[in-house]
Amino acid sequence: MTHASPSAGPHGSPWHVLGAAIRHWREDVHGWGLRATAAHAHINHSFLARIERGERIPQLSVVADLDRILGAQGILIALFKGAETATQPVRPVVPAAATVDAEGMDEVRRQLLSGIAGLAVTAVAAPLPGLDQLREVVDARMGPASVSEWEETAWEYSHAVRARPLPQVIPDLALDLLALQKLLAAPGGRSPAWWRVNARMTFMLALAVGAAGQTRQSRHWWATARHAADRTSDGELIAVTNAYEAVHAVFEDRPASMIIARAEAALAAAAGRACAGAAEAYVALAQVHAMTGNAEAARQALEGQARLVDELPDTITGDYGSTDGWPVTRMLHARSFVHTYLGSADAGHAQQEALNAYPRVQTSYVRRQLALIRLHQTISAVRDGDVYGGLEQALDIVEGLPEQTIFVRRLASAAADAVPAADRSRRPVIDYRHRLALTSGE
Repeated sequence: MTHASPSAGPHGSPWHVLGAAIRHWREDVHGWGLRATAAHAHINHSFLARIERGERIPQLSVVADLDRILGAQGILIALFKGAETATQPVRPVVPAAATVDAEGMDEVRRQLLSGIAGLAVTAVAAPLPGLDQLREVVDARMGPASVSEWEETAWEYSHAVRARPLPQVIPDLALDLLALQKLLAAPGGRSPAWWRVNARMTFMLALAVGAAGQTRQSRHWWATARHAADRTSDGELIAVTNAYEAVHAVFEDRPASMIIARAEAALAAAAGRACAGAAEAYVALAQVHAMTGNAEAARQALEGQARLVDELPDTITGDYGSTDGWPVTRMLHARSFVHTYLGSADAGHAQQEALNAYPRVQTSYVRRQLALIRLHQTISAVRDGDVYGGLEQALDIVEGLPEQTIFVRRLASAAADAVPAADRSRRPVIDYRHRLALTSGE
């Protein structure tokens, strides 16, 4: 985990020396930019910039990756180890009262022994019972956790919910959010930085639960996420939480008035600032108006979004891999959705423009987004008369995905809903609904 960098001396701390060395190999030796280097090392470019300025202390694994990528032949690793030795803090002695009592320690020991015995009879790498409790004992002896460590944890989850299957992310995120609550209840755990980490992780859990299709739990988690964001008084965090809830609500068929209220709350929180939350709010407004047939209101929302996107910084529009980003493809995706649902003559052009805009290097998130736009195309195909071809294509798209999010299922259902009434009782349409476990739509 990363920690706040110690203050530099008159000639710079050892961490500043490490940062300068990384920058030397990146710029002087290779002539590489921050973004390209960070992408090769699988880290955020702003995080790399802070390492180079000596403001953040990276993990050894990060430095090892940079050393390999930059061809520094072990010099960066040596500088890291030297800096770590020179700045090793003296750990305070924690009073015995802060540790687990003997009875509690025995219970952890029993859980560990039971789990270890179970490992002998299974080849599956299952979580070891008692491991989290042991970590809490170790943490208690070393002193309180650093908020910077949890900021990095939240940052990692902002990428995980885009890159990993949601059923894998949700349990890990839920357990870490539970551990965070224990820290918030401890003395010193109520600073603004801690509450912001709490709000970010709660937001991401609501996002993941909603996308996974857990509609009832999603509604409750979005309410909790909004309360957590309000606690921070961070306008951009409040905006993004309300805006993403509004978009999820579109696909959960929640009342249009509620969706519009959440989107407007996001815009109010943004207070005129160009941020991801404001841009996403316009997505929700455009989509809900398109679904209810209000073409003029949908068009106005798209125009407002286009004006705002021009003001977004490159760090946001160029980020395809985390929930902090809002790439321009998101705007084109919204256009494709709106023209598709309105049955516009421009639907085909909007769909193709959105498909063409995505990067060639396709992450899990990009592949999911491309699948959604292709489902837009199947809706148009069905509506234009190619009922069976459109449904067959939609079925191939859905069944070809490793996981079916609520967005995928809603659009797959929309393709069936676009079938003319006279054809809905035909066998191919019934089979389509049966294979995707969709309701009759009648």
